[in-house]
Formats: sequence, structure tokens, C-alpha cells
Amino acid sequence: MNRCRNTFIPKLLRKSKNNYPEQRKRYTTFFCNPGCKKTQFQEAPYTSRELEQMYSWAGNDKKQLIREFKRAHTRYRKSMKNSFYTPGFPNKTRKRLQKQGALSGCVVGL
Repeated sequence: MNRCRNTFIPKLLRKSKNNYPEQRKRYTTFFCNPGCKKTQFQEAPYTSRELEQMYSWAGNDKKQLIREFKRAHTRYRKSMKNSFYTPGFPNKTRKRLQKQGALSGCVVGL
């Protein structure tokens, strides 16, 4: 995990721990997260309890949002390979990111 943080996160975000906390967290989640845990691309299926907690803010729309999430999540999981969402990352891009230190690609495209 340290290797990913030290080499992949852009220098601007590495200079100060106080600067850009949201961007640092996003980069770590999307590119230093084997298995893409706690993202829509998570390789392991979510439990009903986890989904209830994720959408606790949704009120009356919760059931519909959970249903749509499950549908999208199933589609994304089928397209994952070695923690990279393959349609979003052409082989050339994936290799470049891994060379820079990325351990995962839990986003659509770049």
C-alpha cells in the first residue's frame, strides 16, 4: 500500500498532508485499493445490510436505488480483471498506471 501512495499519487497531492484531503482519499480509493473495496466496483458482492447502510439517506427511494446499484454492480463485477475495470482501461493505460504504482483501477475510464 505504501508503494502505491508514494509513487502513484501526483506530487501536488503528496507535498502536504493538509492539502487536498478529498483528492488524496479519492486517488487512494481508486488506484491503491486491491479488490476495489467500498466502491461500486468491489469484487465481492455487497450484503443487504451494507446496502441498507449505504443508502440510509435515501428515504422513500432506497429500494429503487438499491435495485439499480445491484444491477450495475453485477455488470461491473463481470468486467473486472485483477482489480481493474477492463472496459474503462485499455491495456496500454492499465500498464502505464501499474508502472506508476497503481494497484487497482476502480473507475470508469480516465
